[in-house]
Parts: sequence; structure tokens; C-alpha cells
Amino acid sequence: MSQKGLYEEYCIDTCSILDFWRVERAKVGVYHIKVKSFRILWDHLAAAVENGKILLPECVAKEITIADDELLKWLSAHGGLFVNDDCFNELKQIVDVYDIYTKDRSSLSDALVIATAKHRGLTVITSENHVQNHSKFNPRIPNVCDEFSVKWLNLPDFFAKEGL
Repeated sequence: MSQKGLYEEYCIDTCSILDFWRVERAKVGVYHIKVKSFRILWDHLAAAVENGKILLPECVAKEITIADDELLKWLSAHGGLFVNDDCFNELKQIVDVYDIYTKDRSSLSDALVIATAKHRGLTVITSENHVQNHSKFNPRIPNVCDEFSVKWLNLPDFFAKEGL
């Protein structure tokens, strides 16, 4: 295991990054914390990425290409965020229960985040919340994490845990 791998704690969901960045999503009640306005949060996130504490499956990175230039620049500067992983066994377990993940690429990304976290023993960071009426056709990351014994935190809880 590399020195960097010793510090891994979190696997971040793409929506957590995009929900913080994209203004149009903020208008529908999702977080929007611009780098310039909330520098301390982004500096903390960047330091956690650089220290190998936060990662994201490389194949999920393609989702982020819809971002604006400023976010793409930030991601490029923090390339250590993306990892390739052999989590096929964990991914198979998840898609066997939730076949919706095999029908939609963006949904598959959620399954990959959860599978990577399970494989590496990480906590998922997501902007989604746990729901009471969980659906196999529209699974929520926290509910799937619970089902597969993967720890998860929503963004406010992550920042609170990190002392921000």
C-alpha cells in the first residue's frame, strides 16, 4: 500500500462537487458554495484531496466534464482525487440488487462510488439524504450505503466532522 493510501478516508460523490459549484442547481434548493465566497471549505477540500484523504473513482470523472472552466481548472490541479480501482465484486453485489444502475451511466457512477468505498473501507460523502421510502428504481446513495454496510456522510455532516 502506498503512503498516500494509508490516509484515505472518504470517497466523494460527483454530485457533492457539482452541487457546491453549479449555480443553476443552487436555485432549486441544492447547496452552492463558490470557491471565492467560501475559500476555507474549498481549501480544506483541496488539502484533503492532496493528502490522499478524499478520492473519486476515475471513471466517474467524466461526469464532471459538464462543469464550468473554473471547476475543471480546480479538478485538473487536484488530479490525485481520481483513482482506478478493482471493485468489481462490490459493484456486482450492488447492481445485482439495483439493476437500475446498469441502465443509466450517471446512476452507475453512484454505484461505483459506493463500491469503491466498500472495497477500500471508506466513508461516502454525498449531497443526498437518507429517505424513508427507498426505491429500487430510484435508489438514494445513503440508503444503498446502509444496505451494504458502507458509512456515509452528507455534506454538512462531513464539514462538521472535519471541524469546519
